[in-house]
Amino acid sequence: MTGGLVTRSLLLDDISIRADGTGRTVLGYCAVWDTPALIDDRDGRYIETLDPHSFDKTIRERAGQISVFYSHGKTLHGTPSERFSLPIGVPEEIRPDGRGLYTATRFTRGSALADEVLAGVSEGAIKGMSFGGRFTRSDRTRGRGGELDHIRRQEVHLREYSFTVSPAYPEAQISGVRGTGSGPFPNPSPSERRRRLLDLMRAQ
Repeated sequence: MTGGLVTRSLLLDDISIRADGTGRTVLGYCAVWDTPALIDDRDGRYIETLDPHSFDKTIRERAGQISVFYSHGKTLHGTPSERFSLPIGVPEEIRPDGRGLYTATRFTRGSALADEVLAGVSEGAIKGMSFGGRFTRSDRTRGRGGELDHIRRQEVHLREYSFTVSPAYPEAQISGVRGTGSGPFPNPSPSERRRRLLDLMRAQ
């Protein structure tokens, strides 16, 4: 549950470009709190949520060291990509708020890849964001009566965040597989989050 590098992807409908005169600053969330995701990885099959304070330590200690990539520097097949391994932007702001981990990213100039990703975001072809790092502290609650375990991530070591293409299958909005992309619920109300979590657990 801790130690290995992981990625988590999120499909959002409100990534936007700041009206700052440059058109190169993109606003969005790379993580959302208390939003259940169905995960299937080396730790088994379980429900995962992120604690609202899970990024506090890493943001405090790693300010200025967090990179921005396209697709975590990998192809759609999950293989390393030399081209995608170059940063496409600089974080101007990374902070937790009431919804999730908010980011403001200034896309670099003079980079064909940055221009392509920025165009994809502005035209709605790229709608997802994702974070990459390690889970360093987690709480696991065992499921009862055949229900899935629930893992709440209490602390995340953030290495980078990425812009990603929208998941190609509908289930990506509510479930995910570590390392290939996951899709928590976009931004449901607290009651809707609880209902969906219960539905996921009962469906097993």
